[in-house]
Amino acid sequence: ETTISFGVREMSRVTLRIYNSLGQLVTTLINGNYQPGVYRVKFNVSGFASGIYIYQINMKGFSASRKMIIME
Repeated sequence: ETTISFGVREMSRVTLRIYNSLGQLVTTLINGNYQPGVYRVKFNVSGFASGIYIYQINMKGFSASRKMIIME
């Protein structure tokens, strides 16, 4: 299990998606409206193969992608 933290500055629709190293969507962790604040999302990685994954977060006026490594 890992935790992904993010902050929201203003009411916004937030999506948080996980992609494999081939760029294929493997899961969507968040897809909804969030009030301003700091949030932490737990991601249970059991059932995922070891390897490099990308998580991408999108919200009003902001988009970011980060790499993570899952090791069994």
